[in-house]
Amino acid sequence: MAVAAAGRARQGAGPDDYVLVMHKMCPFAQRAWFAMEESGLKFKLKEVGLGAQLVYDLNPKGLVPVLVDPAGKVVVESEDIVDAIAQKSSTSLSKAASPDHVGEIRRLINQRLLPAGKKAKMFGQPGDLGPVLQDLDKMVVGPFLTGEEVTVADVSAAPMLQRIFEDGMVPEELTQLHAWWNAVNALPSFQKTMVRSYWWWW
Repeated sequence: MAVAAAGRARQGAGPDDYVLVMHKMCPFAQRAWFAMEESGLKFKLKEVGLGAQLVYDLNPKGLVPVLVDPAGKVVVESEDIVDAIAQKSSTSLSKAASPDHVGEIRRLINQRLLPAGKKAKMFGQPGDLGPVLQDLDKMVVGPFLTGEEVTVADVSAAPMLQRIFEDGMVPEELTQLHAWWNAVNALPSFQKTMVRSYWWWW
């Protein structure tokens, strides 16, 4: 079924195109989209609605994003997709100056920021968010998270932190984090992934 679904997903795509099955309002899909925009790879977006059969055929969990590569290989889970894109990219995405630092940042985003952001936004309990943001502020090398170039750490963090910044939840005294956000927000590749209305969906 997945093989047939991959073929359906690739309909209309060129032989070298990656196909990203997604919903533009989803922050996890935005991660993968940002990675594709930064990668230099040829790709096509395939937008789907909630509960689309194609998504369930590609990913039994029914979740986006889903990546289908030119050979028809299917990759699910946003961080795995980001890594798959980075491995094929010829840009800075594939050249992490400090893999340990990148890994530390991604763990903080996925294991601490996501649950803290959800509690702050959905339940009005911001107590856990402040310490996470303070720790992240200390990790910023500048102008991007690990230095001069965009890496998978920035890709993993940007859609999640976009929602926190736009809701005014990042204290002004976290100057490194604000400077990072200004740098990321100025990237044409990231601007392409920003939509007027989005889900928190954490």
